[in-house]
Amino acid sequence: MAALMTDPAEEENLAPVSEKFTLEQVKNSTVKVSHKYTLGSMDTASFCVRYDPSDKYLAQGCGDGTIRIYNVFTGKQSFILNTGMEQPMPTTQIRWRPAASQAVTKNVIISVNANGSLQHWHTTSGRLLHTIYDELN
Repeated sequence: MAALMTDPAEEENLAPVSEKFTLEQVKNSTVKVSHKYTLGSMDTASFCVRYDPSDKYLAQGCGDGTIRIYNVFTGKQSFILNTGMEQPMPTTQIRWRPAASQAVTKNVIISVNANGSLQHWHTTSGRLLHTIYDELN
């Protein structure tokens, strides 16, 4: 994503968001959008992303089965989970434990993988808390 400018000559140099979608300047808009940093890697496909309840972290479910967690204030990767899959399968869905939860442990995420597993992770320690397998997926 590139900075939106009012100068038409500079608008021609804007990078597309993807091959299919681009950013366009809305005439007379007071909102300016500028690129701050890029989260993620172009090495693996993203299947899902989810902000944590405090909007500090963004979790990315990847095609190689990993879950990469980025600090949105710094733009840097903070944690990586599920790096040791025997047969890497995509992480297809992720959810953070709600902030209103009565549970004592914070920073817990649930992931669903294409191999039929549902996993609970403690993100800050990188520890796998529990795994449930569905044979029929």
